[in-house]
Amino acid sequence: NRRYKGLARFSAQELMFPQFEAESKEEAIDEIARRTAASGFVDDGDEFVQQLLDREDLVSTSVGEGLAFPHARNVGASGLTVSVGAFPKGVDFGDDEKVHLLFISAVPPQVSVFYIKMVSKLARYFGRPQNRSRLLACETPHDMWNIFVKIGAK
Repeated sequence: NRRYKGLARFSAQELMFPQFEAESKEEAIDEIARRTAASGFVDDGDEFVQQLLDREDLVSTSVGEGLAFPHARNVGASGLTVSVGAFPKGVDFGDDEKVHLLFISAVPPQVSVFYIKMVSKLARYFGRPQNRSRLLACETPHDMWNIFVKIGAK
């Protein structure tokens, strides 16, 4: 079992979802969250989806540059977990630009500090257009994972 450094510590190839389409932010969140739960990284898929949607109802997790960071805190998970959904056509999150990269996180109570650092690193890295383009162009989870493993691994 390989030990990863950087952001890869909080994800897995099974949590990379390339080339998705969704009609709404709710559909996009539901799809990626349920696949995360089905992969065994989150205990209760229904609860996870509901917490993500409830959080999104408070204020959009879209941060611009085509990025959004939906998250659910205090959920049963195998640890701090992030799934990545790529939506090349974009998803309407209710602001000026469509979201193309969706980073969905399960944040157990004991790891909130790590979550803030992780989101900061993701936002900086994928805030660069060339990095977003490379991830959006991926055809397979393996391709996405290869990019993800390199973020912050040095």
